[in-house]
Amino acid sequence: MLSLSVLSLYLAALVAVYVLPGPDMALVMATSASRGVGAGLLTALGIAASRFLHVMMSGLGLAALMATHPLLFDAVRWIGAAYLLWLAWKVVRAQPAPEGAPR
Repeated sequence: MLSLSVLSLYLAALVAVYVLPGPDMALVMATSASRGVGAGLLTALGIAASRFLHVMMSGLGLAALMATHPLLFDAVRWIGAAYLLWLAWKVVRAQPAPEGAPR
């Protein structure tokens, strides 16, 4: 069980992280400005879902599991690298927007 002092320090850090604008907020603002409020809300929802997933996996001991099973850690790392390469490939292969098209 966490002591009250550790819990209050954790909550203060958590509030600071969520209140101060960062790259997530910049992404939401840029998406909202270029594609509209709906797209901005979907972006914010995606960010919230990824944070929730990260917290749940941490809470369930996924970090400890990966620390004790290096093969599992390597598999997750290579799958993540493959996903990033796939995203890069999609960006490279994307057709440029026609002149005068809204961005």
